This record gives sequence, C-alpha cells and structure tokens, in this order.
Amino acid sequence: MTILVIAAHPDDEVLGCGGTIARYANEDDVHIAILGEGVSSRYEQRTDVPAAQLQKLQADAKAAADVLGARSVSFCGLPDNRFDEVGLLNLIKPVEKWVETFRPDAIYTHHPGDLNIDHSMTFRAVLTATRPDASRVSVPNLYTFEVPSSTDWAFQRVSPVFRPNVFVDIKNFLDCKITAMQCYESERREAPHPRSPEALRAAAARAVARAGHPEHGERHHPHVRHGAARLGGAVAAGAGAGGCLEVLETLGHALLSRCQLSYYFLAFWLWWMKEERNGK
Repeated sequence: MTILVIAAHPDDEVLGCGGTIARYANEDDVHIAILGEGVSSRYEQRTDVPAAQLQKLQADAKAAADVLGARSVSFCGLPDNRFDEVGLLNLIKPVEKWVETFRPDAIYTHHPGDLNIDHSMTFRAVLTATRPDASRVSVPNLYTFEVPSSTDWAFQRVSPVFRPNVFVDIKNFLDCKITAMQCYESERREAPHPRSPEALRAAAARAVARAGHPEHGERHHPHVRHGAARLGGAVAAGAGAGGCLEVLETLGHALLSRCQLSYYFLAFWLWWMKEERNGK
C-alpha cells in the first residue's frame, strides 16, 4: 500500500495529517511531496530570501518526515503564497510526475475551502492530475485534511465547507505528530496559537466530539485499514475519554471508481461506434 501526501508548504503535512502518517507508516509506504518553498512571502522580493533559510526549511521537513516514518520527501520550490501567479498548469505538472513516480493507492491533500490560496490551488492541481484517464495512474482514494489557522479561519464561510467524514485514531501517535512539528524551528508557535503543542492536543481531543456528531458522517466506525477495503476507514468507537482523532474528508473512492467506470464505458462505446462506421 502506497500513500502520497501532497502539501502546499513545509509543515502542512504534519499539521494536516501527521498523526495519520505516523500511524500508517509502520506498515505502508508513505511519501510526502511539498509544492511551495514556504517562506518567500515574508520578504518584499523572493530573491531576498537567504538560500540558507530555504535549505534549513527543507532540512526541517526531512527531519519531520523521519520522525513520522515517511519513506521520502520531495520538493518543488514554488513561490510561497503565490500559486495563483504561478498558474494551475505549473502546479499540475509536478503533481502528475509524483503520481506517476509513486503510483499511490491514496492521496492526502488540502481541502478546497481553505482560506490560503496555495492550499485551495493545491487541491485543484491534485484533483486535475488524478482525474480518470486511460493514460494516467488510477488513484482510487483521495482525502483532504484541515490545517490549523487556515481551514478553521474560513469560519465555514468559504465554499466548500470542510465536513470531515473520516476520523483516524491517533491516540498512540499524537506525541509523534507534535515532535515532528517541533522540527520546524521557524514554524512552531507558543500557546494559544492554533499550531502550538497545546492547541494540537486540544484539536485531537475535540475531534472525538466531532466524530460523534450526526452532521459528520457515521458515529461509530470499526477501524478500516488502508488497502482492499482499507482506506476510507475511520475510528470513533473506542475513542472515548482520552481519545485523540485526526479528521479528514473523503471525496469518496466509490464515487471516483464509478466515474472511472463511466469514463471507460464511454471510451469503449465510442470506439465500438467508430468500428461500426468503418465496417460499413
């Protein structure tokens, strides 16, 4: 089983699904791919960014990946918070390359309703790069995650609204997620910032209540692992007092599979009609 996490910036992968990465990295191949360099928006000009700072951020990303157990980290180095200036096609191409290289069974990426422009455009790039096509690698499972101070800061006023329907039990991996976040020296924050260790623990505990709310999918899920009936599973049952969950939203691999079947049926039908006409 191969999982590909595609993030807009260094640290998004940890904040969004670090606990999930750590949980599944014990048994699955998890790879991380990061589109943006993550720092140049803090400077007047991108050329003002010290090369050493960019290198340090990448080194921090690799250290965080090691903590989580990911097999690899790939970088694209696109300008921070300027993905709208880069153009969607220039986001799609590296994503397509990563999908072709790693041939993932599942992709985790940003939610399209995130306030951050790079996050929402990353989702569009991933969705475009994984659309059904006979020449592409089929990716049956696509999941989106929330990022503190981005997804939540939209206040459910940016469409589409993040509505988690997959809840992963990370009780035994929350410390690993927090340790990985601490690898990012320039990105870690003190409480009460949403990215502080205290806030991340509170968010994981609060997700238990979200898992039991009728608006957020089923209330009780046996844990379903990745694989033949694996990804798409969630955990709410057994995550009571002291429970810690990470929340995701799935586009629904069943829906994607139906789209793929419809596409191939249409392609076959068009081929058959062409052969019929040629036969006449």
